[in-house]
Amino acid sequence: SSGINAEYGDWSNCVRKGGRCSKVRTCMLNGIVILREDEACPCPPCEPGKYLNTANQHCVLCPANTYSNQDTTVCLACPADKFSRPGSSSIGNCVNEFDIVDSNGNVISGEEKGLLLYKGGTVCDDYFDVNAAIAICKLMGRPHDNVHYESGSYFSFQSSLPITMDDVRCDGSSWEKCTFIDSHNCRHSEDIHVACRGAPATNPTAPPTFKTSPTSIFYNRGGTAARSVKWFY
Repeated sequence: SSGINAEYGDWSNCVRKGGRCSKVRTCMLNGIVILREDEACPCPPCEPGKYLNTANQHCVLCPANTYSNQDTTVCLACPADKFSRPGSSSIGNCVNEFDIVDSNGNVISGEEKGLLLYKGGTVCDDYFDVNAAIAICKLMGRPHDNVHYESGSYFSFQSSLPITMDDVRCDGSSWEKCTFIDSHNCRHSEDIHVACRGAPATNPTAPPTFKTSPTSIFYNRGGTAARSVKWFY
């Protein structure tokens, strides 16, 4: 009749709802919703970093130290001695327990200073000391006779990383004597940067050279030679 203007909207994207997937559309009359339709649809794949729980058809976040980069019912384990954060989407997210990286985020293999990472996140400077720096350098199999550390926000990408370690307390210079927490009350201006260095190089000193004078002979009162001496200078 005159004045009635009812119309359907477009179907929504297919979304997971509980154990099923559906799409919806609404019918509007003069700007008021008068009907909502719900229709089953093929479930979309789970996002990277999640897996499908077949028992309830929910997409679940992959746990720590695993990853998923495609629609799957399981998350894949990181390689041995590698770690990842929950929800990791590729094997590239599996990282070493500790790393030192440069301003581009690349792992440093030498003795230069870089940002210290723990499981892909930064380390706060609360209670961090030289024992902690030595212990971590040892744990990574790096030189540790002349370590250097400082805190600060020097790299542009630091703020995009989580802070994954705080309150590092070490009673000695081996990691077994250290404790820490994985929560924090820090800012990235407190991120630890470290250089694992060996003993400072020493310039070898050439042995002294000596010149000798002619032999000096000392005589006793009787006129016989008592001793002879070569003078060194």
